[in-house]
Amino acid sequence: MVGYRFWNVGTEKPNMAIIARVHGNEGGLEALENVSTYPISTGSSYFIEANVGAAKRGKRFLEEDLNRVWELEGFYDNSKSIVHERKLAYMLYHNLLNGIGKTLSIHTTTGSTPPMIISPEINPLIHTVPIENVVIYGDRGRYSASMNNFLTKMGKEAITIECHKQTAIEEIEAWVERFLVENGMRFEDRKVDLTPVEKKYFCITGTVGLKEAMEYPDVKNFETIGKGDEVAIFAGEKAYELEGIGFLTARPMDI
Repeated sequence: MVGYRFWNVGTEKPNMAIIARVHGNEGGLEALENVSTYPISTGSSYFIEANVGAAKRGKRFLEEDLNRVWELEGFYDNSKSIVHERKLAYMLYHNLLNGIGKTLSIHTTTGSTPPMIISPEINPLIHTVPIENVVIYGDRGRYSASMNNFLTKMGKEAITIECHKQTAIEEIEAWVERFLVENGMRFEDRKVDLTPVEKKYFCITGTVGLKEAMEYPDVKNFETIGKGDEVAIFAGEKAYELEGIGFLTARPMDI
């Protein structure tokens, strides 16, 4: 099976990575390919298409969700990792991600949502992307074996951008370019807006099943549900619906 594809852009050994298609049926790759053609004066980064096999078949994954296999049994011993995505996680880490300190991954959703930054914890990378909403999920539940959670445990900084699949490629390009510049890369003859963006932080609190979610038929992402201060996250995400989840819940954080 086809594994991953990567290319190194820049003038020196990479110290960061930009990743698309952790899920093969999601977008973001074209934005990476475009940004990687910008002339660079200093700095270097890996650009990675994570799950080429799933992308070629238009599937989220081939055997198991690539963003749910980090630290599962078999990950550390490649000889026993018979599942495609577990082998892929092993190769991505040991061949590329183990040698760098900062990672940005791009995911696109089927549910209509404002763009958001997803991270297992608050870290400096959050301020390198000009997106307002930040969702912290911690080391819990369905995210315990995510790529970002694993990288964080390995002493690295990792964040994800989640945006709607119809988000303009140019907008994703601007986020990626800002991330690269904030982390030391310099492009020739390009002006990057470095205006700080004030953040709104949310912490994942739980899940709402499909049956319970029917009580909120028109709920929108980051909209308050019920009488408390909890908001809906990933409402309308078909991949979650296949897992029996209507949407996630999150509570505002005071930072």
